Amino acid sequence: MTISVFHSISRENKVLLRGHIRTIKRDHTWEITNKTIYGLCKKYPDHEKTEEIVAKVIIIGRVYAAALERGKATRHGKGDNFYRIAVPAIMRKFFSSPVTKNIIAKIRNKNTPEDAIHLHNQLMKRLKPLRKMNKVSFVSKYLHFHFPKSYYIYDSRANVGLPIVEKLFDRRIEINKTLKKTTKYGQFYTKSEFARNLIQKSLNIKLSHREFDSLLLFISSKVKKTRCENNNKQKRS
Repeated sequence: MTISVFHSISRENKVLLRGHIRTIKRDHTWEITNKTIYGLCKKYPDHEKTEEIVAKVIIIGRVYAAALERGKATRHGKGDNFYRIAVPAIMRKFFSSPVTKNIIAKIRNKNTPEDAIHLHNQLMKRLKPLRKMNKVSFVSKYLHFHFPKSYYIYDSRANVGLPIVEKLFDRRIEINKTLKKTTKYGQFYTKSEFARNLIQKSLNIKLSHREFDSLLLFISSKVKKTRCENNNKQKRS
């Protein structure tokens, strides 16, 4: 996966970005919540026992507003059977597969974007029949808490924040033709990886995947606030 980037950043934008990063590093609002979920996935990393699978799926999905049950019910899971039978069956089969185990071993040893994106895509496909939806956000969050050094969290707010980070570097991050054919998450992952690396090179600040997510959410919230203020001004004028 090659990528074409332009990474000039003005002094003004450097100051702005440093300020954003200082703000998110001082914010500990979700620290205990996140540590609890990281601890849960570390204590129960496997996907064999139903109660362990259900606990992780429900807690991650509902805390992070990406619950698996959202969407139109299908014959694959209705009512209590959705979490009691359907979800554990899919997770158990997927994570016990030799192919999946091989990909996970590569992620742990080499941590390559290609393997991380591939695993995300495969799990998303396995879960799709449950609600006839691509659970892009849920899968990114679920895999992040199991492999925090390998996965970026994807959701609508992060997707708003990422282009703003690109603009701070004065150019868009251009992906090659091959990558354009990959999944929505694959493109988001690769752009996030390069943006995080640009921040490290330009500002000498190394952000974890979690901190980078916090930065995107912070920027997204500022965009939303600005839009609301502009709308209010227009209404008053």
